[in-house]
Amino acid sequence: MVKVVPSTSYELRKARLKIEQLEDLTSKLKYQVAILKARLAIFAKVDAVPSLSPPQSDKSKKTTIGGSKYYEQETRASRKRSTRPETCPQPCLAQPVISVGEGRYIYEDGTPVKLGPTVVQNWDLTPRYQAQTRATEGKRKPYVNSPRGRLRDGPRRNKVSQDEANNTETVKTENYAATSDRSDGDAEPTDPESPSEDTASSKHEMLIELKLSSELEPPSEDEPTSKELSSKSQTLEERSELRDSSWLSGPAGHVYIPSKPAYRLLRKAFCLAQESFYYAARKHWRDTKIWYGNFTQGPHEVLFGYSELESRIGERWHEYSMDFLANGGFSSSDVVSALFDMPTVRNKVCHFGGRCSDDLKTYDSDLAICQRLAVTLKDERRALKIRRLRDQLRVEAEKVLAEIESLHDLAALPYARPWKRHHVKSFRELELSTDEDMPEVIVRAAETWSWRFRRFEN
Repeated sequence: MVKVVPSTSYELRKARLKIEQLEDLTSKLKYQVAILKARLAIFAKVDAVPSLSPPQSDKSKKTTIGGSKYYEQETRASRKRSTRPETCPQPCLAQPVISVGEGRYIYEDGTPVKLGPTVVQNWDLTPRYQAQTRATEGKRKPYVNSPRGRLRDGPRRNKVSQDEANNTETVKTENYAATSDRSDGDAEPTDPESPSEDTASSKHEMLIELKLSSELEPPSEDEPTSKELSSKSQTLEERSELRDSSWLSGPAGHVYIPSKPAYRLLRKAFCLAQESFYYAARKHWRDTKIWYGNFTQGPHEVLFGYSELESRIGERWHEYSMDFLANGGFSSSDVVSALFDMPTVRNKVCHFGGRCSDDLKTYDSDLAICQRLAVTLKDERRALKIRRLRDQLRVEAEKVLAEIESLHDLAALPYARPWKRHHVKSFRELELSTDEDMPEVIVRAAETWSWRFRRFEN
């Protein structure tokens, strides 16, 4: 029978595996031993009771023998702290506390004395930072237990006359100390003409409550605000600033803007004017020749051409045939004047040309024509929208003026880019203009364009 003898390498490999297993087992056992030692140390510290007064010999040993460092040794304060019982003092109420309404009272010599909101016989119920101050207590007092932020017992705003406010000085508040004094038979009667200090303080508190209630209670819905009163006193023309074009006399009024934003503003204003006329006709002139069969499907069918207006309303100078325009409380003459100004805007919107674009004064005038129609028809919402479009026109002009000012500093550099077309249009307008108020920025930029870029433009 043949006996198989394993090779030396196989035996070595087997021995190495056994060694690795034993090392893993050893590390696990060491880890468990360390955990057990830590637990024993914790239990030993808990069970150990420090001595109250160690003998002098032990102290000398600790200081002389280098077993432990100096900062690890016990001190007198730490020893006293360890022997002190950890007990919290329980509050002890020597007298019963009586709750009357929202206040808490105790009896001192037969007289009820009100306790503070956070202290009951020198026992703090809440931390100091949570306690109410005099200011917060005064602010919250009129709203205690009052639904919807209204006063429960106090007077309300706009319902207290001056006589009632003056009579509040004689209002009697509940004073428990005075009540107990009156209940005693031996107490001396008080003179009503000479009030005590408590009565004076109670009157002062009542006046504070009245003042706070009038300040903190929101105004009633029926009472108009100052802004509403001022706006009601103004007409729609004043509120929408129809005639406000003062910015055109400033530096921004002497430039030209690109045709695209100008056309966009004109188109929006024209559509708003169509809507304003459409809804006014549907509401007030539905039974007249204006509405019948003309634009029954929407504002986009409203036409502001001369021929369309004359065929649907009548000739402009025959106002006797336009009395029906006053059905909605409008002025028929104002409506006719505003309507027959619209063909100018209609022609510019329908036949807009960038080369023949107008200056800012003409654009603002066209927008004002659309706004005037909305104001005449008492359409406040659309009149204010068109006013915002006029403000956007001013913003566009200010942007162009800022561009000219920034590009003027770069125009003297080599390889400077040519000016934009609307900038050049402003410079050419300067040559033909006799306006002495022309901004200096445009004048200097026009001079730079004239000697450097004009030959390329021509």
